[in-house]
Amino acid sequence: MFRYGLLVLSPSCIKTKIPALLKQVSEEVKEVLYVDIYEPDFVCYHVRSLYELLVDVYGSSSSRTGQLDVRVLLPRTLTAHNNKSEEVRHLFEKPEVAFVRDVFGQDPSKDVGLLELKQWLKRRFQLSDLDRMLRYLKVEEGRINDEITSKQRSLDLNGVCLQTYEEVVLGGTFDHMHSGHRLLLAAASLICDKRITVGLSEGPLLQRKILKELIEPFQDRKTKLEEFIGDVKPGITSLLVYNINNYDDCVLWPILIRFSPT
Repeated sequence: MFRYGLLVLSPSCIKTKIPALLKQVSEEVKEVLYVDIYEPDFVCYHVRSLYELLVDVYGSSSSRTGQLDVRVLLPRTLTAHNNKSEEVRHLFEKPEVAFVRDVFGQDPSKDVGLLELKQWLKRRFQLSDLDRMLRYLKVEEGRINDEITSKQRSLDLNGVCLQTYEEVVLGGTFDHMHSGHRLLLAAASLICDKRITVGLSEGPLLQRKILKELIEPFQDRKTKLEEFIGDVKPGITSLLVYNINNYDDCVLWPILIRFSPT
């Protein structure tokens, strides 16, 4: 078992094979799993496809990963970059193992595509021992999983607005972060260009919560929020986390909420 892992997807994997891939990887990684897409041009120009990916990972596939902290890495912005230094991702946890789907031919060691992938991985994540870390995943093709995933996506994306904003505001308790929290935070990061403001519940706002004595301390929840968003969207210039103690504080939200379409 590994504490931290990396799963690299290609666009061909995005549509129908995510549940099977996550199931395999979750059997070997126990704490944090980073999910990235190999073709940068694809993720830079397909906002809707990225949202579909988030829905697949945190929605229909979440039951397959248990308590695993899955973090889908989003591009810094939604436009292409030519600066190679911007491609490097500095993660809070260093991956101990990297998984890719075995789609590089019968002899991966001689495949040009695999060599290019390895070079990209080494450059993007500063991995010096990639050959030791790399694992290849095989997935059986299956119509049942394809149909379920396609149906779930069509339901989840009904009426979704995918324009981006300079500033995004959201709030909640974010106690013992789960897949629903991660989908909300990742989707907010996806459509945000500059700043995310989070109102984090505390004090009297938690008194009516069931098992309120088991809620994590404010600072722990705040740290987890900052680490998650810092990993998935490093291009955001600022993340503000406010301590919301009571319902009177909520009158501040109309002042804080300022959506600016880009």
